[in-house]
Amino acid sequence: MLNEKQLIISETILNFIKEKENIVSKYELQKYLLKDSFESKEIDVVTSFLEIHYKLIEPFTKIMISHEYEYFRITPEGNKAIKIGIVKYLARKEKENKKSKTPIIISIIALVIAAIQPGIALYNLIWAENKTKNSYYQGENGNNNNDSIISKILSDPIFVEKTKDIFKHDTVFLNELKRNTTDNRTPSP
Repeated sequence: MLNEKQLIISETILNFIKEKENIVSKYELQKYLLKDSFESKEIDVVTSFLEIHYKLIEPFTKIMISHEYEYFRITPEGNKAIKIGIVKYLARKEKENKKSKTPIIISIIALVIAAIQPGIALYNLIWAENKTKNSYYQGENGNNNNDSIISKILSDPIFVEKTKDIFKHDTVFLNELKRNTTDNRTPSP
């Protein structure tokens, strides 16, 4: 988030570009802001934030008489920010970012719980308290065969199918979650 002085600079930048019919050269913008006694470093930081992070302005070049000139123009998001005010606009954006993180955190917790559950079931299956009732896990002479227990569990077709289904579901869910979050994310400077 920008500090108070940077917010003033950003509002000045947006209003100046709006006054100049939504297009202004970088040189003209820099000259105007330096005239208002803003520091060059802060101007660059704020311009970078408005361009890259918030996408309120965008750069483009014009070629005039074999020379390239760099310009800024206001994006549709920039017009929204001008209408409601930069402070309110950025506060709304921060709230949206926080809201978008809540479902991700809940999803991660659910995935962790879903991953722990099969482990607990496997633990209870291998080290059951009363193993004499479960003849499937007893050796031929009634002794416990720990090496064969794991191999029997891993070769059990029902266990394998359930495990595949869990991983398939989680992979689809994580891919969808990743696609949704990367599409809506604003890049940081």
